[in-house]
Amino acid sequence: MFSTAMVTRNAFFVGLLSLVCVGDVSAQAYPNGPVRIIVGFAAGGASDTTARLIAPKLNQLWRQSLIVENRAGANGILGAESVAKSAPDGNTLLLATNGMFTINPSLYRNLRYNPVKDFSSISRVVVIPNVLAVHPSLPVRSVRDLVKLAKSRPGDLTFGSGGVGGIPHLSGALFNSLAGTKIVHVPYKGGGPSTIGLLSGEVAMTFNTLITSIPHIKSGRLKGLALTTAKRAPQLPGMPTIAESGVPGYESSTWYGIAAPAGVPQGVINVISRDLAKVLVMADIEKSFYDLGADPTFDKPEAFVALIKSDIAKWAKVVKEADIRFE
Repeated sequence: MFSTAMVTRNAFFVGLLSLVCVGDVSAQAYPNGPVRIIVGFAAGGASDTTARLIAPKLNQLWRQSLIVENRAGANGILGAESVAKSAPDGNTLLLATNGMFTINPSLYRNLRYNPVKDFSSISRVVVIPNVLAVHPSLPVRSVRDLVKLAKSRPGDLTFGSGGVGGIPHLSGALFNSLAGTKIVHVPYKGGGPSTIGLLSGEVAMTFNTLITSIPHIKSGRLKGLALTTAKRAPQLPGMPTIAESGVPGYESSTWYGIAAPAGVPQGVINVISRDLAKVLVMADIEKSFYDLGADPTFDKPEAFVALIKSDIAKWAKVVKEADIRFE
């Protein structure tokens, strides 16, 4: 079931384990009590599922209870704020999302946390590809066909998403920016309704998640043109990426990661980083994420911080160009 890419990634993770050094006394004692993972969204969603998959594995390694706590509200802002204000001891962690850390800074003028200064970002844990899928009636068979059609009918084609400011919306806005098209955004009240809108022909296309799109693509009710990620997905190995299909430089995905409050001792960060790397190559974790249409992903802390900074700049440009704002 798993691709050669997964085997290569496993070797990469094992190599990383040898590079993670655990120093100082605080690291040796960590964790010395229960650890909370704060999720900024309601129970049952993808971010909540991610936290509840990795928490029991860390529990086994640390022999301390891990509690997943949902603090939903304001597009993840309430959860992020609560962790930013927590004691910097590593006992309160955040299931960070790229919406919280890289998009919210451009959407909210008075955001009460700084995703770089107020957090010790440790690693992504999973990347979720989105799929550019179109209604079967649309006379296109590739991304190049779609770009040509959209340019011939500026402002005529539409794409749906689960709401303003989410990754499916910004994926479409980024497509417009890089491909030079003018496809109009139609916001729905959630990813499910936007998929229904596409299935009914109400909109021409969506950039919804892989797991949402696969059943409809395989049944022929939708046409899958390309993946939004930089690399292909093992669940759909024959489907190209948008970047390799005529829109160079295109990359958009949903990611979830682990972060702690700023000021957590480096030794503690090293322990969490080391053990996340162990968890993410466990066979049952890989299988669970594969079944969810997701790719387990490990970053060294410095690489994760660099990615966050890069994505903040990237999405700020997209938000400004598309004039995205909340009503």
